Amino acid sequence: MKPTSEGTEYSSLAVATMRPGQDPLSIQPIEIRLVPSDVGIPCNFWIGLTVRGPETPTRLMDFKDVGALFGEAASRGVNEPGPLILSDTSTKPPRFVYLLPIPTSDPKEREAWTLQILSTVSAWAPPAVGFYIAPELMTTQAAQDLLRSVLTRLIDTDSGCPEEIYLLIGTYGLNALLNVVLQLKGELETETRKLFVHH
Repeated sequence: MKPTSEGTEYSSLAVATMRPGQDPLSIQPIEIRLVPSDVGIPCNFWIGLTVRGPETPTRLMDFKDVGALFGEAASRGVNEPGPLILSDTSTKPPRFVYLLPIPTSDPKEREAWTLQILSTVSAWAPPAVGFYIAPELMTTQAAQDLLRSVLTRLIDTDSGCPEEIYLLIGTYGLNALLNVVLQLKGELETETRKLFVHH
C-alpha cells in the first residue's frame, strides 16, 4: 500500500512480468489511477463532458476541485460551444480542462469525437491525462461504454499514450469504475505493454 499526501491509500493490482533476457526498456508501462479528487494529484490535463448552459469558462475555472468543475459543467453547462480547452495559469504547472459536448450514438460522430480527443492529447502531449465522463449526462452503462471506448483507443494509439491516466471516481462508484478498468487491463495488456491499476 502506498500512502498519498492526503493520507488515503491505493494498492497496485498488477506486477509486470518479463521473460528471461527481455529488455526491460521494451515494456510500455501505463499507470491507471482511480482517484476521488484531483487534490495533490500530479495531473494538470483533464478531459470531460459539458452541455450548453449559463456558466462562463472563467467561472468554471474558479472551481479548484476538478470534480466540482465537471459537476457544474454537466449540471449547468457552459455558454460557449464546445469543444473548449480552459486554462488556469495561476497554478504551477498550469491546469488545463478539455470540455467536449456529449457525442450522439451515431457511429460516425462518435468516431470523430474520439479522434478529436486522441489528436488533442497527441498535440498537447501531457505526461498524465485525467478523465471524467459524467454519468449524470447519460445512463451509467452508456458513460462506462464511452469511457471504455476512449481509453481503449488512447492506450492502443500509435501516437503514444501518456504514462499515467487518472480516472475521477465521481458518481460512478469505485467498484463500477474498477470493473471497467480491470476489463480493459485484460483486453489490452500484451508482452510489451503492461497496465498497472491503482485505487
